[in-house]
Amino acid sequence: PSATDAGACVFADGNCEVCDGAGGVAVQDADGDDVCDGDEITGCQDNSACNYDPSATDAGACDYESCVEEPDGCEADLNGSGTVGVDDLLLLLSDFGCTTNDCIGDVNGDGISGVSDILLLLSSVAVTGCEITE
Repeated sequence: PSATDAGACVFADGNCEVCDGAGGVAVQDADGDDVCDGDEITGCQDNSACNYDPSATDAGACDYESCVEEPDGCEADLNGSGTVGVDDLLLLLSDFGCTTNDCIGDVNGDGISGVSDILLLLSSVAVTGCEITE
């Protein structure tokens, strides 16, 4: 405001640059990834990890432990009969595509009734204590 001559003007681009108050521009992107520091999200960026975060812009810790517990009993016994049978398969198929947390056909506990649940149901006959009936 105290300038008496037209001089060179410096402009911030508005993305991650702001005027620094001393006649210059301050860049607010410390890591140079084109995401402003205030918008950075720290999280796991490896999509093979259990806690992968697709919105993460800065690398965080990743968890590679077992993502979904494999059934260790007769989880595929959906109707509680003590055996895995056609009735259980029909229950799963009637619930196929369910994406809520209370899907009856969600054998593997991932919140979805899908192909992996059918495969676990069919493979559960090899688990001790589970029998398949017709």
